[in-house]
Amino acid sequence: MASAKAEGGENPLIKALPPATDFLTYLTILEYNLTEDQLPVLHVLLQDPRLTANIGWDLVHLLVPFLPASRLCLDDIARLGNPREVILRVSELLERGKEVNGGGEESTGSEGEDDEVGQRYVEVRDDSSSTETGPTVKAVVHFQTLISMISVLHPRIQTQRPSRFLVTSLQAILPAYGRVASSGLATTAVLEFIASLLLTSRPALPPRAGDVVLGRAQSQRSAADPEGQPGALATEEDGLQVRLLRSFVTHVAEVYFESLPLIGDASGMAWTERFEEKIHPGRIVPFRKSITARFAESRDLGERDDVAQKLLQCALAKLGMRLDQVIWVATHSVNELPQRANDDSANFSPSEFPPSPRGMLYLLATATASRYLHGSTTAESAVDINMHMKLVKFSIGDEFMGSVGLEPLSLIDAVLLIGRASLLDDDNDIGTSSSENFHQYLQRMSLLSANIPSSSLRFQCHIFTSAALHAHPSDQVRYNFIRDTLEHCPFDNLKVSAIGWLKDEIVTALAIENKQLSECEEVTQATAKKASEAAKASLFARPTALRALASYLFPRVSVGEDMESLCSKMPFFLAALNFYYLLRVSRVIRDRLETDEMSEVCDIENQFINPLQAISRRLRAEMDDMRVSRMDVAGVNTDALLLEDALDRAGSAASQVNCNAAANEH
Repeated sequence: MASAKAEGGENPLIKALPPATDFLTYLTILEYNLTEDQLPVLHVLLQDPRLTANIGWDLVHLLVPFLPASRLCLDDIARLGNPREVILRVSELLERGKEVNGGGEESTGSEGEDDEVGQRYVEVRDDSSSTETGPTVKAVVHFQTLISMISVLHPRIQTQRPSRFLVTSLQAILPAYGRVASSGLATTAVLEFIASLLLTSRPALPPRAGDVVLGRAQSQRSAADPEGQPGALATEEDGLQVRLLRSFVTHVAEVYFESLPLIGDASGMAWTERFEEKIHPGRIVPFRKSITARFAESRDLGERDDVAQKLLQCALAKLGMRLDQVIWVATHSVNELPQRANDDSANFSPSEFPPSPRGMLYLLATATASRYLHGSTTAESAVDINMHMKLVKFSIGDEFMGSVGLEPLSLIDAVLLIGRASLLDDDNDIGTSSSENFHQYLQRMSLLSANIPSSSLRFQCHIFTSAALHAHPSDQVRYNFIRDTLEHCPFDNLKVSAIGWLKDEIVTALAIENKQLSECEEVTQATAKKASEAAKASLFARPTALRALASYLFPRVSVGEDMESLCSKMPFFLAALNFYYLLRVSRVIRDRLETDEMSEVCDIENQFINPLQAISRRLRAEMDDMRVSRMDVAGVNTDALLLEDALDRAGSAASQVNCNAAANEH
């Protein structure tokens, strides 16, 4: 202090030091004279505990815009200022962080000030398919510094109920974190803040040059709490702060994963796409870089995996959460979470800061990814298909499924990854759930494949729904779902999927008979009868079951319907025609399912085939007369060509059947 006065001369910060002025007047002088050049002087002056305790809390908002140059001064305030006052001011700045970071009047620092450490904080967006930008360098530095101050201030507060201060800080940190969450450095700062509050006995790693480290201010001696309450913690405080931090880390996980920029059409983590590439490498498009390769080669994408693992390790290893607890919270509604009575208003109950079910789901997905994508055995996921049904019920859509598909893509990606992994278990007990629950489960997942904007996730939803449907042991349950989709679903693309499911089920059911016959060295009449009875045991091998679906597969088509409406139904028409071709051209299917008789009884030719031929001619005529100006000409032309081709094949198959029938009669 003496050296500062000797060097200060006429420096107004030194000349006006109390007792030359009172503390309030000195604050006013500081506000009008504080510049970046004055920061080293202020740093020396703030070593006076009395001065810092009286003015420190009012300096925070003046110093933050000067970051990173003002970092040492803010560390001084965190060490020596009144912790109860300063922590309230820091929380206030975190809550209104957009004003401080947004370049308004308080953003007085020059752009060049960040160059010294800027490269440490710039988000490396080397994925050309991502058009979103990360938080600014200044915003990340501000957030890291304020979090560093809180980590110093909390241990200084001597009170019997520290959770009251902690919850205020946590609630202030979350919205501020949401503005910079896509930065891996910001998330790392939050995790270091949690670790600092746990008071672990392990020594901290040495800081890297340029980092805003939480231990910087802690390495120097801090002043005592002038308003401290000596004595042991209240009985209710035992373990309360850890429970609060457990809830907090789940909210951090939710904010982080939902803030990540998309990777082209995929979610920020692309878990499901990478799982598909891992399980079925043969499906990777040749000469096209896979998502897995992009994560391996991109520094930015690789950092996402690293941060996800840090979140998981913080929850499990540092905070002592168990995966069964994570699963329980993720598979129950918020109303079912345990509540604690709080009769004393001075106490804070964890029920007022409950864990985030979505955050738990993301932690569970991270554990699943660790096992199936990275080969880790330290955090195994233990979700079976029935647990996944509950998870889908509480995370996808509402009670009436009206909002299915409006969820964040990252959430859908996490749900799909956990579901795909649960189906890999050979001992999955998918058949133990009630048929109603299974039906609603498949409805939610199939609606996702119709509603979400991401084409890659729509495809993954379709793959999962198909696999889950075919995995159910009851053919009656499978048949009922397919029929319900064909009869009641308003989405034609889901009806197309239902036709595909029906085709797969029929082919599988009839393959049983052929396989049993081919494995017999001598096909006796008894063997053939036994194989036939085995095939007939499946609903999908019965002619009556297929005939009951005929009116939904091949409905009556109105030729006079609006052309745009007809074009919107074209995918369903094409799928139905291709299925009709299979039913007529395959001799095994014709004989076993009696499709010739079904075609005559249901009058498919007159109700479905002939009207589509008329629509094809009408579509071609309107194309030639240029009467499709309101529609995409190229798309309509493609539809017309595909419809003509499908009708030609269906017609040739029917003609061949008729010729064979006539030949047999002669």
